[in-house]
Order: sequence, then C-alpha cells, then structure tokens
Amino acid sequence: MILADFDTDNPNYINQWYLQTANDTVEGGLRARLTLFWMNHFVTELDSYGSYAPYMFQYYNLMQTHALGNFKEFVRAVGINSTMLIYLNGFENTSNNPNENYARELFELFTLGENNNYTQQDILQAARALTGYNHWDEPGAQINFDQSTWDEGPKTVFGSEQFYTYDELIDTLFELRETEIAQFICTKLYKYFVSHEYDAITQEDIINPLAQTLIDANFEMVPMLRQLFKSQHFFDDRALGVVIKSPYDVVFNYINEGNFFYNDTVLEYFVYYTGIIGQEIYSPPDVSGWQGDQNWINTASLLARWQIIELFNGYLFDLELQSQFIDLARELSSDSNDPYVITKAVVDFFNSKELFTEVRLSSSY
Repeated sequence: MILADFDTDNPNYINQWYLQTANDTVEGGLRARLTLFWMNHFVTELDSYGSYAPYMFQYYNLMQTHALGNFKEFVRAVGINSTMLIYLNGFENTSNNPNENYARELFELFTLGENNNYTQQDILQAARALTGYNHWDEPGAQINFDQSTWDEGPKTVFGSEQFYTYDELIDTLFELRETEIAQFICTKLYKYFVSHEYDAITQEDIINPLAQTLIDANFEMVPMLRQLFKSQHFFDDRALGVVIKSPYDVVFNYINEGNFFYNDTVLEYFVYYTGIIGQEIYSPPDVSGWQGDQNWINTASLLARWQIIELFNGYLFDLELQSQFIDLARELSSDSNDPYVITKAVVDFFNSKELFTEVRLSSSY
C-alpha cells in the first residue's frame, strides 16, 4: 500500500478498512468472529501508531490470517508486527536501552495470564531476547531486525539459560509453559463463546480437556475449537443466552440473522454508533482490551442498542424494503396468518431465551 498523498489517501484507506472489517463481520462467519476476538486479545490502538493506514491493514491482515491457525506461530508473528512493535515499545527495545513493556504483556496478557508462573526477572531477561527490532528505512515503513541493537549475551528465562534469539524465546515459552498457555487461551475462548461464569467442575471437565487437545495438536487451534463447538456443554440450556454481546456483535449479527439489505452507508452508520456506545473498533480502551460481559451494558447503552436497530429498520422502510420484514416473518412462522404465532416466531428467532411468558405474549393481542 503506497500513500501518494498522505493527507488524502490515509483517511480514505482507514475508512476502507473500517468498512472491510464491518463487512467481514457480517459475512465472514467463524473466522470473522475469531478475528474480532484476537483483536481484543493482541490489542493495539490506532492512535498509538499515528492512525497510519498501512499499519492498520497489516495488523488486521495478521489477525485474520492467523485467526484459525497455530497459536504458537500467531504469537511469534504478533511480536514482530510493526504495529505491535510501536504500540508496546518493542521498537525502542535495544541492548543499550532495554524496554520490558512487550515482554510483560507477552506473559501477562498474551500467553500465560497475570502472575501465572513467571517472575519479574523472567520479564527482564525476556525483554533482552526481544531486542533488535528497531530498524526501518523511513518512518512508517516495515520495522526489521537490526543485529547491532540485539542483546547477544546469555539470558535466563524460566530457569533456562541460553543466548536467546526472538524465535528461541518463543520456542522456550511454549515448551516450558505449554500447560499454562493452553489453559489460559482455552479459558478465554470459553468465556467468549460460552459463558463468563465457570467453576472448578467446568475447569476440570471442559477447559482442561480443551487445553490438552490444543497441546496435543502442537497449538493448532482447529481441533480444540471443533471439540468446543461439538461439546454437549456448548448446547446446554445453562449456556444459552448468557453471553452479553458486544455492540458490534449486536448490530452486525442483526443484519446477518435477518438477511437484511445493507450497503456502505449502513456499515459506516453501525461503525460510528457502536463506537459511541462503547466499542470503537481498532481503539480499545487500553492494552487489556474491552472486558466484555456486563461491562457492555448500562442504562444508557442498553437503550442505545435498541435505538440503533430501530433507526436501521426505519432506514429500510425509507428504502421501501418493508418486504424484507414480511418475508422473514413468513419464513419463521411457516407463512402463518396468526399474529400470535408470527410474533412468537420472530421473538424466539432473535432471542436465545423467551422474551415473554405464554400468558404475557397472549395478552398482547
């Protein structure tokens, strides 16, 4: 991507990738869902790298490419991505002036979890192994390895002393802490797809077997995800309707589930208003990302969710696309003429749990 006229091209490309991300969310299925998950795991913030469109593209492409791939290789690729090198100060990490920021988040947020079998000394030593990625031909270009700024001395990480290179550090991390990594990632995916609430039984019966599958597959994620999605627990009544959707999920899934018309105007509208109510895509609040679950809703944002959908429905009416609602209602109710049957069919379709009791639903007519 070449920006011939930065002031004109850069904002246009940024908008283009906002729209592409939104469109992928509607049409991309599981890969798109996981791409959003990883964007909230390997967090960067658009402003931190100067709202530079090429870096935005490289970051999104990385998240999308590895979304269903090998987690170990994903971690390896993230750490030397130019966006991440700038965001977590890896670009400033040299043998003469080590910066521990990325090493800390590599352990705490990306692989092991907070205070999970690593020490401050491990962070300091790992930071030395992560030095050297400090060279670019010009500001905004790809950041490359510079041998002269790499700390070539011996480092001791997790009790193992080596002359660690970047790749050797990642290999050792996954060799000596594979159980901690697998359990941390599987727990986070469980909370994202199933429920934020889990107990010791869930840990033992669900998360630990998922983690072992991930380890056995050398951190290829598809076997673990397949096991999760085919698990009876995934379809248990207690796991239905307990995940509070992000604003992004709410509005874009509505398009997808209703098979409604949309265009760039709709996508831009949704991107803007989901940002207003708490999820400005590419700009999470901090390095730990959005915390999700009940943090997504309050008295104002809950109402705003409905208002966004209401305005979108009104837009479809303005375009004289009322037939889309009629066709959906007919399909869901098997072409019934009974208002009760139609209403219940639509309500049950858009809500994972019944919105009304039978008595309240009947009394509405």
